[in-house]
Amino acid sequence: MLTKEQISELSEKFPSISQEGGGSILYDNVKDALKLLGIDLPGYQLRDVIQKPSGSDSITFGEFCSVYSNLAGQKNSFASSWKVGINSAQGSYKVQGLANHGADEIVHTIRVEEEVAFSNWINSHLSEDSDLKKYLPVNAETHELYQKLDDGLILCKLINLAVPETIDERVINKKNLNTYSKLENLTLSLMSAQAIGCNIVNIDADDLSKGRQHLVLGLLWQIIRIGLFNQIDLVHVPGLFRLLNEGENTDDLRKLSKEDILMRWVNYHLKKAGCNRQLKNFTSDVVDSEIYTHLLQQVAPPDSGVNLSPLKVSGNLQRATAMLQQADKINCREFVTPNDVCNGIYNLNLAFLANLFNKYPNLPELDVEETEQFNDIDGETREEKTYRNWMNSMGVKPFVNWLYGDLQDGLIIFQLYDVIKPGIVNWKNVVTTFRKLQMLMDKISNCNYAVQLGVQLRFSLVGIQGKDLYDGNRTLTLALVWQLMRAYTLTILSQCTNKNDGTLVTDKEIIAWVNEKLASSGKKTSIKSFQDPSISDGTVVIDLIDAISPGTINYDMVKSGGESAKIANANTKVMSSCGSMALRKLLLTPSTWDKTSVVSIHISPIANKGRARIPFYNKHMKVTDPAQQDPDYFEKKAATLPLDNHYLDALELLWKNKVGSEREVMMKGSDNLIGNKGDYGLPQIDVSQPRYEYKHVEELKNAPESVKKIFSVEYGERKDLTKVWKRTMIESVNKHKFDDSSLQSKIAWTTAMIRQWTALVDSMLAKNPKKPTWLTHRLLLMINFRRKLLRLLRQQDEAGFEHVINELKIAYHVPKQPEHVKTRKAWSEHQLKIRIEKEKEKKLDLLHKSFMENRDEKVAIIEKKLNDLDIEEKNIHKRLRELDIVDGRTVANINGVYQANLIEELSETTMHSILFGHYEK
Repeated sequence: MLTKEQISELSEKFPSISQEGGGSILYDNVKDALKLLGIDLPGYQLRDVIQKPSGSDSITFGEFCSVYSNLAGQKNSFASSWKVGINSAQGSYKVQGLANHGADEIVHTIRVEEEVAFSNWINSHLSEDSDLKKYLPVNAETHELYQKLDDGLILCKLINLAVPETIDERVINKKNLNTYSKLENLTLSLMSAQAIGCNIVNIDADDLSKGRQHLVLGLLWQIIRIGLFNQIDLVHVPGLFRLLNEGENTDDLRKLSKEDILMRWVNYHLKKAGCNRQLKNFTSDVVDSEIYTHLLQQVAPPDSGVNLSPLKVSGNLQRATAMLQQADKINCREFVTPNDVCNGIYNLNLAFLANLFNKYPNLPELDVEETEQFNDIDGETREEKTYRNWMNSMGVKPFVNWLYGDLQDGLIIFQLYDVIKPGIVNWKNVVTTFRKLQMLMDKISNCNYAVQLGVQLRFSLVGIQGKDLYDGNRTLTLALVWQLMRAYTLTILSQCTNKNDGTLVTDKEIIAWVNEKLASSGKKTSIKSFQDPSISDGTVVIDLIDAISPGTINYDMVKSGGESAKIANANTKVMSSCGSMALRKLLLTPSTWDKTSVVSIHISPIANKGRARIPFYNKHMKVTDPAQQDPDYFEKKAATLPLDNHYLDALELLWKNKVGSEREVMMKGSDNLIGNKGDYGLPQIDVSQPRYEYKHVEELKNAPESVKKIFSVEYGERKDLTKVWKRTMIESVNKHKFDDSSLQSKIAWTTAMIRQWTALVDSMLAKNPKKPTWLTHRLLLMINFRRKLLRLLRQQDEAGFEHVINELKIAYHVPKQPEHVKTRKAWSEHQLKIRIEKEKEKKLDLLHKSFMENRDEKVAIIEKKLNDLDIEEKNIHKRLRELDIVDGRTVANINGVYQANLIEELSETTMHSILFGHYEK
């Protein structure tokens, strides 16, 4: 049965359904209603499940609930069939990748231990939050974690727990959540997670809303990891000095990853405890709980009662249970269960140790000399943190912990170059594996190459050498990193402006666009440069966000006047949260806003949105409906949408599907290959015939069958089959036997290549879900080349053109790209305008039809009324005459007797004749 929340959501979307669960739903809306409930079926499957009722265009809500229950049961049984036996030793199950990213057959392993650990972490750290009372506790045993996260509220709270004040609580949707407010929360949480350094590549709000287990758990782990590792540094824990080995300095410590620091910390305490064990990993070294037991006894307060009694217990599972009982005494029993310890689960054991470190580092205080030395050490600046988070959000490996240490070998810089301009890095010139004796020279060589690539991209790198990057020179490293981030944002903007000359958008162009956008929206703010002092309080960027997405900013939350630092901090919270929610991508958190230092980097993604580029929507979608190869398919679909309160939202969803499916339609629609059953439009070939180069060899005609087989297409390579396909298709359109240079033969040749490459792409995807972009790119180039040939042939020979497309079965459509299809807003407005005009015509037709149907009847009524009025008028005139006769003003009209107009004009004889009835001659 449906829950109250589901019924409420359906009622809001479809007004014909009541809040109590009654009413009906149109048959045409059943697909959208099921999709709203998490069941997305193609039309042909839905028609098999539910038959359209005869004589009615709707079904009752009860019938709809029955359909939903059956489909939900099938879906659950399908998911269950992919689960692999959950047991105490492994604690995992496998699910098929259901996301529509072209990877339908991929299988992901989901650890139950992680579900339990993350659920318990949420319960213990967010239990006091009044906004989450109805969500908590999360039941870890029923896998409801994914359902509790589907509106984004818990995720927003977790991000603020990991990095306080990242999201302004005032902009989070908390009450009366519908589908769209939930998606806003999820988008806000994703963009905020990226701003704090999470890698969200291939994750969108729809994935979180639908509870894709592997993606949800991956994001949760990144957020929790950042929160746990945030304070493992020299600024928050000066005692980390104690972990330095002989001959090392603080820079060496900063170069270490958080995992390595935790290992040193554990080994430091093990050494102090007199234990001869050393921690080298977070898996096999901890399964016997011996290291954990010594560590707990060493870091716990003396009066806590923690002891080494677990060492006396035999059996790993029993010893782990006893060890966790000791951890519970100091409130550090987080993330792991006895099974998790015994199984050596990396993530959970790492989180257990990080949590223990944060609560009880137990490192001796610094003496006077060490304190003076520590005072010379600066923490990470806001600018450095912004750049580091940006790099990590790009998905670079390894994870960047310290900017100046992790860039020493140049590998991360090369990865960023490849993102900015794919193919610019010649990886043959890059050393990726460093040998001990040549490590120094290899790393400097990489850094030198990184500088050379920067020069190719026209970076200003005067006085910067590879050795400066290797040495971690702060000023010079920041100079390169800043230009990398700037080039990345400007590259995006150049794509938006459709620049084909290879140049990047300039600062002047961005500033001009910002001022134009502000002025056109009636805003009073403006900027002269990215160093403009007016930027410091954030109002310019706030106005710009509202100008791009009107209504996004609640100006009641925007501060003005007073102390500038407080105003900037308050406004930045509004700016970052509203900007992330509305503009999808804003690499900005309140802690990283430093007046004008990085403002150009933050305005660029806003400008990206303002120029109507929507990369979030532009993801490839697999098309299975042959009707979609019609170039007007989505326009026709838009004309059938119901005109209700959700019409514009439905148009937006249709636009997403349109943009996502266009590439697939271009690849397969032009050759009628959508919904193809396997032949891919290629001619049927007799594989026993000789290969093309042996086709005219006379000796083969009389050779034995065994010899013919050796030289047949069947025993050849793929290229031999390709040659026969090409030759067969060329011969089918050529006018003359040797006419191989005509447009017809070239079109046949390209068609053969397109179709065999399409078949090859599908076969490769069947074996490996990763899309072969190198081949699909060549395929699209070939399609464009054939389109050019077809256009030329059509101009030169209309009859030949018709013959080619009919013979080769090419679904040729004249390419069209009118202005109104270039942006979602323009497309929606155009469809709405068309719909309004159609509705006007429809209503006028109905009025005209109604008028024509009743015309004769109304004419008869009007004529009858006119006749009645004429009769009535005559009667009135008659009565008036009778009154005139009685009054003597006139005389009666005597039939057959002459009557003069005026009595004064009558002679005496005439009067006598009239009075006495005779006439004398």
